[in-house]
Amino acid sequence: MAQIETVPRARSRRAATRLDTVRSRRMATRFGSKRPRLVLVPPLPSEPPLPVASTLRLTTRGRIVVVALLIAPLLIAISLLFRSQVDASSDSSEPRPYPVIVVQPGDTLWTIAGRVAPDRDPRAVIHQIREINGLPGASIEAGQRLAVPPR
Repeated sequence: MAQIETVPRARSRRAATRLDTVRSRRMATRFGSKRPRLVLVPPLPSEPPLPVASTLRLTTRGRIVVVALLIAPLLIAISLLFRSQVDASSDSSEPRPYPVIVVQPGDTLWTIAGRVAPDRDPRAVIHQIREINGLPGASIEAGQRLAVPPR
């Protein structure tokens, strides 16, 4: 590694320019040629070269991060494997039939949802009834047959 030595600088004969500030002029006149100059000196041949660290050192936090990054893909793969097995086992070859009701005069989807699932939010039940039957709106007629979600 190079050593740095200070060598006195030869006195400069240049006059101060307009860009120099008053402070730098004062310093130049006060210190004059005594300002040190940095010079790079090559290292002596007898000095052994500095050792280079070849091992990687991790802190405790670094070890935790490395372990987490190694375990995360494994956990994701296992969860995807189990999820695909659960999805495959829940598929049934026959679709479950929905109970069918006949709309009575004065019935609305809200009253039907309240009768079908009194413990659930009627808005969610109405949404399911509309999806099951393919209803574009909320209008129904007396005598119409509607499939409703199971209880």
